[in-house]
Amino acid sequence: MLDRFLSLADLFPPERFGGSERVILELTRALAHAGCTAGVMAGGRHVREPDATSAVAVWRYRVRTSPLPVLFATSFLRLRSIRRLPVVADGGALLLHHPLSAWGALQAGHGRYATPVGFFYGPIDEEWAWHWRHVRRLGSRGLVSPLLQGVIPPLLRTVQRAALRQTQAIIVLGSYTERLVKKLVPEGPEVFVVPPGVDLQRFHPASGKAEAKRAIGIDPASDVLLSVRRLVPRMGISTLLEALWILRRTRPSVRLVLVGTGELAPRLMREAAALGLADCLTLAGHVGDAALADYYRAADVFVLPSAALEGFGLVTLEALASGVPVVGTTIGETPSVIGDAPHIGALVPPADSRAMADACRAVLEGSFSPEACRGFASRFSWATMASSVRSIAAGASR
Repeated sequence: MLDRFLSLADLFPPERFGGSERVILELTRALAHAGCTAGVMAGGRHVREPDATSAVAVWRYRVRTSPLPVLFATSFLRLRSIRRLPVVADGGALLLHHPLSAWGALQAGHGRYATPVGFFYGPIDEEWAWHWRHVRRLGSRGLVSPLLQGVIPPLLRTVQRAALRQTQAIIVLGSYTERLVKKLVPEGPEVFVVPPGVDLQRFHPASGKAEAKRAIGIDPASDVLLSVRRLVPRMGISTLLEALWILRRTRPSVRLVLVGTGELAPRLMREAAALGLADCLTLAGHVGDAALADYYRAADVFVLPSAALEGFGLVTLEALASGVPVVGTTIGETPSVIGDAPHIGALVPPADSRAMADACRAVLEGSFSPEACRGFASRFSWATMASSVRSIAAGASR
């Protein structure tokens, strides 16, 4: 069985925080814990070697992180100039998580000496187009928007398809992304569904909700709605604000805590002020790994208000492992994760603030069991994911 793995990413924290970056980090840790040599290589603002004190070895090659076409071009140029990638220089598996760096590495020939295994988290062209349509740009957007919308999505789709076709196997996290990738590359490599995991030692229920809320600076008498999201349009945060406004009519003690960063933060503050919610909204920004579990333990309800293209949300498992029921939308992977387990949460239509408010109220007034939530999350393990990835890579290398 292969025992050397390098995960290749477009960007990685601190340049970018997101679900796929979390998968890369936890999978690499699990592979290392299983006795493998494992590391991460990603674009960044500076060239860096791994920090000897870090639990995960991360190599950086220098790129321009934005705009997207410049990130693409600089990623390709840097990867082409690297003669051999670390960890897998003489064999092993190259885990290709993001399409831009995946395409660059394969075009540069790095797939010749390492077994390329692709990961598919979602259609990059649709994510870009959705984001572009829903974010106001300054300056000349009116002039360049039609051109960009006509050129960028087809280019991204072509790059993602080309990269996946050159891999020996494709890994997805659930049935939703399995359907999408089979549509994108119908005659591509074999697709394997490998669910992610959750750290049950790190994420666990609070011994006391009042103490947990005080630990993050929240009045212990408050009912806390929590969402851990990148603050971008497809995450549906505006709908969640409207649901909060509705819910506070009957439960004035409710407040919302948002963990995450993104360009919508100023707009969300303005929307909250317009709705009279400024005093019951906490924008916590980026929260490090050590403190994130504290936020989950303080929550009474976790809300996943996704408006579009929701993959397998690690945050769902982390909330459930913390004993917190989940209210999610019927978008993407969420229905297949919690749809058959109504005892751990509820599903509502996207962009329906009334239904979202009603579901949150039902959870707050119901008798959801932290033990049931945690029991559901215990089905998912990073060690199991790492073992599956090892088996898939070994089979692909033959």
